[in-house]
Amino acid sequence: MASSEHLDLLLKEAEQQVADFGDDSAEIIQHLRDLGYLSQLPFNVINKESTYQKALEEFEYDLIQSKLFSDNAINSLRALYSEDLAEEMLRKLMDLDEGIALRKLPEMGELSLSSRILHYRLLMYGLYNFDATRAFGFVSVNAIQSLKHYLALQNGLDAVNALANKEGVLKRILSIYGKERCLMFIHIAKSAFNTLEFDPKKLRSARDFYNHLSTDFDFKPRYLAGFKRDILPRKSKDVKWEYVKGRSTDELTNFIIKVLQVHQWMDGFYDGKTDGEIGSVSLNSIADLLKFYNAASKNELNLDSVLYYIGDGYFVFNALSLIKRYVIEQVPETMDEELIKKLTIQSGRLKESEKRTFEDNLSKVLSSAKIELSQDQQKQKMGVGKRIYFGIRSFLKKLFRIGKRLVKTILHHLKKIFNQLKDFFKRVLEYGKRALKSFIQGIKYIIGRLPIVSEFDRKVALSHSEFMGDTLSIFDNELSIEGIHQHKRKVREVQRSSQFSVAIVGEVLKLLKFMIKGFVGWPILILQLAKATRVLYQKHQLIYQQ
Repeated sequence: MASSEHLDLLLKEAEQQVADFGDDSAEIIQHLRDLGYLSQLPFNVINKESTYQKALEEFEYDLIQSKLFSDNAINSLRALYSEDLAEEMLRKLMDLDEGIALRKLPEMGELSLSSRILHYRLLMYGLYNFDATRAFGFVSVNAIQSLKHYLALQNGLDAVNALANKEGVLKRILSIYGKERCLMFIHIAKSAFNTLEFDPKKLRSARDFYNHLSTDFDFKPRYLAGFKRDILPRKSKDVKWEYVKGRSTDELTNFIIKVLQVHQWMDGFYDGKTDGEIGSVSLNSIADLLKFYNAASKNELNLDSVLYYIGDGYFVFNALSLIKRYVIEQVPETMDEELIKKLTIQSGRLKESEKRTFEDNLSKVLSSAKIELSQDQQKQKMGVGKRIYFGIRSFLKKLFRIGKRLVKTILHHLKKIFNQLKDFFKRVLEYGKRALKSFIQGIKYIIGRLPIVSEFDRKVALSHSEFMGDTLSIFDNELSIEGIHQHKRKVREVQRSSQFSVAIVGEVLKLLKFMIKGFVGWPILILQLAKATRVLYQKHQLIYQQ
């Protein structure tokens, strides 16, 4: 294990980085507003500290009452997160990638944390148009009925819990309806053409679109020939307009688009509403996604491969090509650490001139992301910011998808993917602060700087421990036996949670040499911390189940 001196230096570096992050309350404010614990009023017209803290306390009270987690699980999580328990549980409950399952549907007229989360999920998938604080009622039931219909599920609870896994929703749709429902006909108003970042008239390459159509779908040659004749002809008068217009108003197509909009939003490419309506924002987000991947991929998927402009505001959208290649991720969890190592090794093999270019470009992206993160947080507090998805898992999978070519991408294609890289690194910065705070707490305990204090009936007990040393405890002479046992339990919890902290130290020390060298050490350290915290959390849960 590393000496106290080395850990002390590492602690000093980590604390400086945490200080540099600044305020990180924007995410929590957004979540509290989404669940109705904070009003939508601009934050500058109310007392920030008291209102914010009161909202968190109300959420934590509802969390305990909800029984979404057992008492043992709450105690374990409190030992890990300490005073940050409410914030961390809020993040978990609002996750639409690896979300928490509700135990039962609310009763009619019920207003609880479960009803708020249920309404939030339905709202994000465009199935509910009211505030989360509305009591569970007939509107909620109707929304669940629609969801059950789309997902072909008999149980409403299963349907609602399915929404906490965005990839699971899309995979179920594909398994139920088949690939052909991912060939869509969409229409946007002519007025929206002015805000498109590409020229629709150039999306008339029947050859490219047809080639992907024949590759992606299991259509018979006869059907494909008819499709090319009736939908993709060069002359607009030869198009079967009745069929095109009829397909563009399809109810299931609308829901699938809502699901894709959730994916696009969580991946940082879409900031519009999940309303199932394709407009310029949706089409531009698709174009941005393709630019991002094309800058880091040998096998490019061009816009005219997935979109064909028929005319009069109508498009054919081959969503399956997009889904197969970029939306449903196939990167195994076990590849995370390996890809981080490859990225680090790759950057270390660059020539000196390339190293300088790489460092400069990466530094620009990180600096810009940090500035924009601060601006976004301020906008959130003022009530004017756009909705941001803060989940790290979705980001990590996207980044690892292009990990092998990221160095080359930053060197040669920075302008192409600059905005997407900024958005992604903003998430690293948000998550990195949380990971570093947990890491610091563990280091302080290991080197004896984390006293454990308990208060019971206004009597105090204090223990000062070192992971590899002695424990000194001081008790109020009037403290009851029950109070002593309570304090001992707290000490044991901290000691058990230290195993988690030691594991984090091991992950960080692997990369200490990169911090010392200064070469891409900081972003790699943050990525490693993000990955380590996610993986080691599962180990922490096992520790507490022993």
